[in-house]
Amino acid sequence: MTSWTYQKGDLVTIKEKSLVYYHTPGTPSAHASSRFHSIPHPTDGVYLGALDKNDTAFPTPGAGSPFRKPCKIAVGNKIYVVESGSFFFHIQRD
Repeated sequence: MTSWTYQKGDLVTIKEKSLVYYHTPGTPSAHASSRFHSIPHPTDGVYLGALDKNDTAFPTPGAGSPFRKPCKIAVGNKIYVVESGSFFFHIQRD
């Protein structure tokens, strides 16, 4: 039986031309950075869960936000915020 519910740690693929907001955490040698942009090609990542309302590093849903149901996805050393309909399972779980 296949589960259609995403769980933290699931490998997912962000759809081509999806709008994402990304945040790169700061380190001692580099400053934190963030911005909106469009993904030019399908991109694999790790699902980190729905965006927590208390997470101030990311835009929250509501007036002025392009995301109604934002989710966090790790891609390399960046954390992307993506609309829940803009990604799918990379590999289906059994």
